[in-house]
Amino acid sequence: MENRLTEAKAAMLKGELAELEFTGEMKQNVLRKVRPGRKGPVLSKKIIPSLISAALILLFFGGMYEFVLVPHFGGNNHGPAANPGNKGVIPDDKEANDNEKLPEDSENVDTEQPVPDVEPGVDDSKGDNSNPSDHLPPEAPAQPDVMAILVTFSDKLNSLFEQDRFIPNSDYKYRDFSTKEELYGELAGLATRGVYEQFDRLFKETSDGLYLLPQGRGLFFLPDEPYETTKISDTEYQLVQKIDSIMYGPNYTISVTVTYVDGSWLITGTETKE
Repeated sequence: MENRLTEAKAAMLKGELAELEFTGEMKQNVLRKVRPGRKGPVLSKKIIPSLISAALILLFFGGMYEFVLVPHFGGNNHGPAANPGNKGVIPDDKEANDNEKLPEDSENVDTEQPVPDVEPGVDDSKGDNSNPSDHLPPEAPAQPDVMAILVTFSDKLNSLFEQDRFIPNSDYKYRDFSTKEELYGELAGLATRGVYEQFDRLFKETSDGLYLLPQGRGLFFLPDEPYETTKISDTEYQLVQKIDSIMYGPNYTISVTVTYVDGSWLITGTETKE
């Protein structure tokens, strides 16, 4: 290197630079120029554009993934295929219905609907106007006073045995009744026909009228003596009374059954034991 510098100096001395003298600083500058060193600026100029290009490529493919691939598989909530706030969402069944094709020849499609069978005389257009309370089960009637019903019936029956009911000196011929049916009309609303017939033995119906046979009376019971009332059902009760009687004996028992019929409590059965 020293030889080269010496030769270069000699050459310059021969020309216009004959008066020029290399200093130490100039020598160092020449060495820096000639000595191979770092090429930082040159490399930077080549690498930076490459990095920018790579970034743009990544952004491009990232956008393709975000806007094309992901919405296609239904896994994205962003981009043009996203649906913020679920606005305008079309249900799957709606899309399926929209995709169904109508028959090409729609004019030939039979649009008539089957007519439902309607029974003659029934007008379905009026609907069911019945009162809901009509379908409710009837309320159970209040518990009756069986003894009071029995007393009323017995009083009415015994009134048929009073003297003013008969024609005088006629062997107990009734003044106002010619048949048993007319007489039983006096007891209407208190007992059923089966109870009336239990007293048929007390009356005799002939061609000239109705007679009372003097062979006993009606029911024997004591309203002021103890008795028991038993509920058989909501519409049926039974009264039982045991009496120590001189006429009927110490074990006389009377049983009376009342039943709720057509809104009224009627005596439907009587039985006596001695």
